[in-house]
Amino acid sequence: MTLFLLGPFTLPFALRSPKLTSNGRWIAAALILVYTIYLGWSLWRLVAQLTAGADPGTAEMIRLMMGRP
Repeated sequence: MTLFLLGPFTLPFALRSPKLTSNGRWIAAALILVYTIYLGWSLWRLVAQLTAGADPGTAEMIRLMMGRP
């Protein structure tokens, strides 16, 4: 649940967890950050592929949904 739903918002919980050792906390934080960056990069690639292969109307709709003029 941490990786798929909350992502980097769980970092404070991972760093304050009493069940983890000091090294475990930093390892958990690093894994959360790496996975969040990977998911963001994958989403960026997916949107880029959709806009590259779409007709002009669909590409414009995706740009508007992402907040780009």
